[in-house]
Amino acid sequence: MNIEVPVNKKTIPISLITGLLSLVIISFIIKEYSQHGISLFFIVILIILTIYFIAYTFIAFLEFIKTQFDKNALLKVSNIGINDNLSIFSCGTIFWDDITTIEIKKEFNIEVIIIKLTNNDKYLANKNIIQRYILKKWIKKWGTPIIISERKISCNIQELKQIFLKHFL
Repeated sequence: MNIEVPVNKKTIPISLITGLLSLVIISFIIKEYSQHGISLFFIVILIILTIYFIAYTFIAFLEFIKTQFDKNALLKVSNIGINDNLSIFSCGTIFWDDITTIEIKKEFNIEVIIIKLTNNDKYLANKNIIQRYILKKWIKKWGTPIIISERKISCNIQELKQIFLKHFL
């Protein structure tokens, strides 16, 4: 049995908006303070913040493009496993044999499905350096690179967990 869950295209791109607003604020600060002569330390901090928010905004933009325009941006559940293609950070097909637990956690009033694996490194192997960096941060925070947010999918997260558990158990 194959079940397809499409990506939620109605989600407001909060990360993209945050990145753009941050860049506007930093630009305003640079413009205002450059006229008054600022310390080298403050200039270095502004440069670091600018580089960080340019990278953050670029990644958020790529994620937005993926969710809005990629016809393959969906989650497939089959007898083989879960094929996660919802995000630029998705790990592809996760086999049922590699899954140890499936649970729901809540963070900032948003529910996420946490899919714990027997070997996280197996799913990091073919990723580029930026994807590996982000996925390792998720592993450090959640214990796994497989996170599915209720904001990402076009279905109820509790129902999705039950679908997973039917196949998993």
